[in-house]
Amino acid sequence: MQTQPCRFCPHRIITMLMGLIMTVWTASAAAPVETAAPLQAGVLVLKRHAVPLMVTLSGQSVAEANANIRPLVDGVITAILYKPGSTVKKGTPLFQIERDSYLAKLELAEAALQSAKAAVPSAEEKL
Repeated sequence: MQTQPCRFCPHRIITMLMGLIMTVWTASAAAPVETAAPLQAGVLVLKRHAVPLMVTLSGQSVAEANANIRPLVDGVITAILYKPGSTVKKGTPLFQIERDSYLAKLELAEAALQSAKAAVPSAEEKL
């Protein structure tokens, strides 16, 4: 009877493991280990002193809401009677509007009123 040679004999396995261990050990021993440079840290010395409760700073503010101010009637604005950003009270005039067009419309309306008043007696006779 013939015996087959052992493919994984214990001495072969041990030899292979020793070779692997030696390879890893020599590779790690040959490479120098790099250490990180020490970190620089700032140092503060605490001192007791008074701290101001109010500090003056420059800045810019933005309005929470905006209001569009415009005349309620048509016409050309000839003057703005308020200062932008100032506070105004109810009833304070804000604009001056061109008067000529309103005077012409007033004269036309008065003429139409006079004409209507003159037509009243003849209209009453027809009833």
